[in-house]
Amino acid sequence: MKSSFALLTLMAPLLWAADADRDGVPDGKDACPDSPVRTVLANGCAPSVIRPVVLYFDTDSDRLRPEHFDQLARFVADGVDGTVVIVGHADNRGSLAHNQSLSERRSAAISNALSARYGVDPARIARRGIGETLPWRDNVTETGLTLNRRVELWVETGLRLTNGEK
Repeated sequence: MKSSFALLTLMAPLLWAADADRDGVPDGKDACPDSPVRTVLANGCAPSVIRPVVLYFDTDSDRLRPEHFDQLARFVADGVDGTVVIVGHADNRGSLAHNQSLSERRSAAISNALSARYGVDPARIARRGIGETLPWRDNVTETGLTLNRRVELWVETGLRLTNGEK
């Protein structure tokens, strides 16, 4: 027992040296070797919470509001290093076909603004409309209807989270 403890005591500095940022992931498998955080994923990088940018629309409208331009400018300023995914939604006012078309027009309006105003390459934009199929809230109250008339957009980087194995 004493020899195991002595061996561990001698090897401890070597083990720590293999993990310079002391996050528990050996440097050889650490994709973020200078990560200052202690809670990391198996690849050594801090977990990130991906939250879409959400833009709300007026009833039966695909026209961008003035505040949308500020939100889009901030979105682009944060960096677009991947595919921009744009998903349009609608509340349940109108027919299924109308709401599907409306949600597609909303996502197209955002896509067009990103390309024309902010220089995002259209080849890096994926857009679609899903009509009224995924409401955030009920379609009974005005608040619910308002929250369902939206476009969500985020950047899909294509990075995979792994355990560091190749």
